[in-house]
Amino acid sequence: MNYYKITQIPKNKYIIGYEIKNDIIIIKFANNETYVVKNTVNNENKILERINKQVVLITKSKVNNKLINYIIVYYAGTITALTLIFRALAIVIMFISTSFSVFDILLASFNLIMALCIFNGIRLFYKEDKNLKKIKLYCETKELLNNSIKKSGINVLKKVPFMSIKKISDKNIDSELFTINSINKMSLKDLQLFKDNIGREKEFDLEKEPLAYKTRVKRKN
Repeated sequence: MNYYKITQIPKNKYIIGYEIKNDIIIIKFANNETYVVKNTVNNENKILERINKQVVLITKSKVNNKLINYIIVYYAGTITALTLIFRALAIVIMFISTSFSVFDILLASFNLIMALCIFNGIRLFYKEDKNLKKIKLYCETKELLNNSIKKSGINVLKKVPFMSIKKISDKNIDSELFTINSINKMSLKDLQLFKDNIGREKEFDLEKEPLAYKTRVKRKN
């Protein structure tokens, strides 16, 4: 998951995800550090509990403000500074040049840079907004997802990319298939597909052959 400064959690204590490798769990922090612990159900549950607390702080924060607020907060300072610099250069050039062609070029350059700053702000906001939507969708539907997925048939995987299917199929037999960590590398679209497919199966309520999941051996508590 992404790091959100609004949570006020230091990067060296903010868990962005974890990976299970045989007998160990590798915890990944926002400052790019890792922390290795024993692979037990109890340890994984504690890690997930901490990540879920981070999620609560994120979803209750003001991170998902309107687009214009995001641009102002992150880019107003940059744009203001660029404006002052280019205005100063333009004044100097007007005094030393007999032509306004250079000034015109500078003005055009300023407009281009300002447009790129705003465009980058929109891009970052859209990326962040999609991540927040994914987190919120998971929080709203995790019980539906986990309670229904093992009872569902092959149609629940319709149009879902293989890598997203692998995230929930290659799980320990005693673990929830959908956790805040297993959706970490899923897209918002993939998670929505799982939800929609499960919803359709529940609505039709037809008999089907349950999915067979690849699972690791049961771990100790």
